[in-house]
Amino acid sequence: MKKLKVNLGDRSYPIIISNNALSSEKEIQKHISDKQVAVITTKKIASLHLTKIKKYLNLNKENILIYIPDGERAKSIKYFSKLLDSLIKNEFKRDGLLIALGGGVVGDLVGFTAACYQRGIKFIQCPTTLLSQVDSSVGGKTGINHESSKNMIGAFHQPSAVFCDLSTLETLSKRQLKAGLAEILKYGLIEEKSLWSYCQKNKESILSLNKNNLENIIYESCKIKAKIVSQDERESGVRAHLNFGHTFGHAIEAIEQYKNLLHGEAVGIGMHMASLISMRIGALDKNAYEEIYEGLCKFGFLPKYNKYSTNELLQKIRLDKKNKASRFRFILLSDIGKAFIHEVPSVSKLKKLISLAF
Repeated sequence: MKKLKVNLGDRSYPIIISNNALSSEKEIQKHISDKQVAVITTKKIASLHLTKIKKYLNLNKENILIYIPDGERAKSIKYFSKLLDSLIKNEFKRDGLLIALGGGVVGDLVGFTAACYQRGIKFIQCPTTLLSQVDSSVGGKTGINHESSKNMIGAFHQPSAVFCDLSTLETLSKRQLKAGLAEILKYGLIEEKSLWSYCQKNKESILSLNKNNLENIIYESCKIKAKIVSQDERESGVRAHLNFGHTFGHAIEAIEQYKNLLHGEAVGIGMHMASLISMRIGALDKNAYEEIYEGLCKFGFLPKYNKYSTNELLQKIRLDKKNKASRFRFILLSDIGKAFIHEVPSVSKLKKLISLAF
């Protein structure tokens, strides 16, 4: 078992990473004991993983189980409202605890509900996908989508704990596993070149679910994110680097109406686009760009995106929540492991910058 801490004063919390994190009675009971609990998950995830924690919960009249549908459609105003309805109907108390059992959609929706219900209640993250274990479960960003843009409605609300159980990754498809690896590769590209190199060197064993390799890359990814979040909780500075690949990725997801592509697949495309722009504006060396291109291709993130037009991307990027006033923000690279913020001051220059990705 490996353990990290996100240092945020009285809102600090642990991240537990192990092959049986959800079955670790001692750790889980620290957070569940003597509390009214609501577990929010999907029927598919419940059939795979609910038994790991159910023995601790005593799902009686006080504690409740709430199902939401699979997929991005659950991350919406409709299902946010339905969650609130269920909590109110069951007279859920302010000192109760929500448990998000599932991937990033479940975690984001439950976290946002926890932030809003009775002005804020506690919740813990039990992420069951690689992507959610290294990204959305850590850092306190919660939210839902608006039909026009991803994550447009949300709040910062830190969990009380995060339990990353490696055994849950055995139920993922290869496609889902690779989608999670996009976020891990991102950490290497923006912060830690050795993590990028480790993934390239150990690709086959990682994809074969070697537990040591998985524990190492999840731990290193969470360590990087915990450090950045501890420095900049509300994204006024360095935390923006975590959005590398996401400006384009979110735009592509919106164009696809949150269908066809997984989040990590869209981010993989977005990281290539941002890297290509970085080279074309003279910030990134050609050899470094070619290494990034080959490394992304090696993991299946083939940069084939000619189906998206500059104008389509422009329309979606103009709505991106990370923009400030009339300035548009991108995260670019000066080298592998070194990211920087690049701001564009006008729509005309934004369009020109986007065109450099093609």
